[in-house]
Amino acid sequence: MATEMYIARRSGLSVVENNLLLFSWEGTPKLNRPRIKAITLPWDESLATIPEMAADEIHADAAQALMFNQWPQALPATSWDVWPCSYCRFARLGDFEVPSCDDHEKWRINNVPGSDASQPDASLQTV
Repeated sequence: MATEMYIARRSGLSVVENNLLLFSWEGTPKLNRPRIKAITLPWDESLATIPEMAADEIHADAAQALMFNQWPQALPATSWDVWPCSYCRFARLGDFEVPSCDDHEKWRINNVPGSDASQPDASLQTV
């Protein structure tokens, strides 16, 4: 929620709060009324540190990988259905086109789909 507000505010929108609506049929008697909970998060300037710190960590990891071949520790293969692996657009264990997450040497080759991971300029652009 904080990241969504941060992006909107950086885009010029005057966002002052974000709302999250949770909706579930679980635990309701006879499934005739769902459970609903609304959470409101008002914007505070301190929330900007959440996406900025995440971006700094990603940039630092990319720099370490490209300059010193020190890659972040890959999650175990059994994490394919757990965040963040479950949100990744690449196959966790690799497939015919994309190498697996922990096959770092293949990720440095120019024929990986997407931006060229072996070129520092492609991965370390300032946002």
